[in-house]
Amino acid sequence: MHIGKVELRETGRGEWRDYWHPGISAEGFVGRERELQQMREALDGAGVARIQSLGGLGGIGKTKLAVAFASVFADRYDGKVFYDFQSYTPGSPPHDADQALMQILPTIDSQLQAIEVERMSPEGRLSAWRGRTAGRRLLIVWDNVKHAAQLEGLLFRDQPGCATIITSRDLIALDSATRPLMLDALEPEAATALFTEIAGKEHPSREVEQLVKWDHHLPVLIEMHAQQVRYGERSLAEIIGDLTAEPDLDTREVIFARFDGSYAHLTDDQRFTLRVFGAHAGTTPTAASLAAALGCDVTETHALMNALIRTGFVRRHFHDPEVDDPGMRAYTAHDTVRLYAAHRARAEGDFDAARAELVRYSRNLAGRYFHFGAPLVDVEFDNQRDLALAGTTRKYALLAEITGLRAYALGRYGDGETLNRHAAQVFEEVGDQAGLARAMHGLAEVMRGRDEYEKAIRYFERAGDLFGDVGDLSGKALAVQGLAHIDRVRGLFEKAESSFEYAAGVFGDLGERDRHAHAVWGLGDVALMLGRHRAARYYFEEAAQEYEITGNARGLGHSIQGLGRVALDLRDFDLAIALFTRSGEIYESIGHDLGRAFSLQGLGGVESGQGEHRNAVVYLTQAEAIHRAAGSRRELADVLRELARATSACGDHGTARGHLREAIAIYSQLGRGEDAQAASALLDET
Repeated sequence: MHIGKVELRETGRGEWRDYWHPGISAEGFVGRERELQQMREALDGAGVARIQSLGGLGGIGKTKLAVAFASVFADRYDGKVFYDFQSYTPGSPPHDADQALMQILPTIDSQLQAIEVERMSPEGRLSAWRGRTAGRRLLIVWDNVKHAAQLEGLLFRDQPGCATIITSRDLIALDSATRPLMLDALEPEAATALFTEIAGKEHPSREVEQLVKWDHHLPVLIEMHAQQVRYGERSLAEIIGDLTAEPDLDTREVIFARFDGSYAHLTDDQRFTLRVFGAHAGTTPTAASLAAALGCDVTETHALMNALIRTGFVRRHFHDPEVDDPGMRAYTAHDTVRLYAAHRARAEGDFDAARAELVRYSRNLAGRYFHFGAPLVDVEFDNQRDLALAGTTRKYALLAEITGLRAYALGRYGDGETLNRHAAQVFEEVGDQAGLARAMHGLAEVMRGRDEYEKAIRYFERAGDLFGDVGDLSGKALAVQGLAHIDRVRGLFEKAESSFEYAAGVFGDLGERDRHAHAVWGLGDVALMLGRHRAARYYFEEAAQEYEITGNARGLGHSIQGLGRVALDLRDFDLAIALFTRSGEIYESIGHDLGRAFSLQGLGGVESGQGEHRNAVVYLTQAEAIHRAAGSRRELADVLRELARATSACGDHGTARGHLREAIAIYSQLGRGEDAQAASALLDET
């Protein structure tokens, strides 16, 4: 029986690892000595946690100052975190605390895996954050925050030695004791030093002083002009000749006017490229996506983007890890520049057309790279998610729907929920009942993946009703099948069997072989759990035949593995070895590591059944390593129990007890009381 929801209870924590992804470094930082000193004094803990917010115009250097502070005073802290809430990214909603924790938690604790964090509730993630950060002297930078509500639950107010820096263009009112440090433009000497750091020191000092003055001593403008001089795109004299005195720097329009001067010197192709870049909803557009909107090949796109790098508008973004595909090389820019580029795209009528091409590219990519473990998924996923969430028409809802499916397949349940909710809202607003039904089904699958079964049931039932209203028998059967899986896990085998039979009948009548095979596989799994081995074998064989016809290697592997479990139950060890070996080979051929882990567990079970416990340990240890790498905690606990039995049978009782203690801790974290009790009973016997 499943007990409770997936939550994290504090049973220990792994080694700390910094989450530090500012996108820029402290290299080239100049000036701001007074501000650094003010921050040092404000953040000097003296036994309490301290918070300092940095305010000011976009492009004035708030993030650079925060990163520089971390570089200078890093030795005062034993860990650090940097997270960009992207509140000022054009076309994208600001991030919230829960989105931040889904990204941060799997990095900062070596024992937490992404899929485990995704399965937690928001309250569970906050609990994990508090548990993982307790007792540490940490430096935290929350970048680009618009509202204090985005930081709810994240701030340290009573943890000695901790320092929090918040950057914002808005006045963040936390409490009366937290006074923002408002940044002004650079001092003239620092502005000059910033220019020469990038462009070199060989330029006439009078011209440099004039340029930085007319750039209002603003870092984002100085850096752009210095980059142009450095690469010989424009001379210092040419830039000065194009500039005119402007009023005090107090509006975005003044900054845009300066950008206009650089924009005017781009070629027509470069201008169009910048406008397409501005229309892109993602913060790190890839060359392939830009090429699709530009109507050229990837090589030409790289040439155009490199030209924009030389003019200071954009810079390269390096993924970790990088992929070899040239189309996946990515670019980014200061959010003020992205706002300007989007402004130009709208002003010159390119925005909607570019967005339409980007949506088309993203939907095509989803079809081409949907298979398990595709390396391009992680590179493009965030861009496609941001794009899907940026629009409120049906085409964006369709993209959100398919991207939500991909998120679910990757175990990114938070993104899956966000995307399906957006799709559902848009489909409902435009009156697309069929689309709404699919989005409800997507939400149900996300909740099932999180083990939030009560929510999943409500969504499956809602999806089933909607599919019925529009006469979609296949969709209704899918919803019933989803309910069957929940009943199967909960031990309601007769109810699950009835639902799988209904789904199999509908899919069979409609000639949908792949879906029919999955329903039949469900019948086989239920039959096996009920000890009906003859029926289970029949169902698994039928599913295998269907999957072989449809070319679904993953489903074929599942079915052959099911037959292996039947053979193992019947102690037909030779047949079980052949079946588990075959399923493992299939999984390996498609890169499905989790499937291969279950096949290895099957082989371990065969060896244990034959009394070859040392061989069983070898297979089970390999399965353990795969589950650890994948972050599949529930499955890891199960294999640890099997390992404990095998190692104990080998006489290594100390190792067996260690495996059981870890399994008990994981089961407790996941709220699986009966499994924890069973492992505890085995521990008492070992």
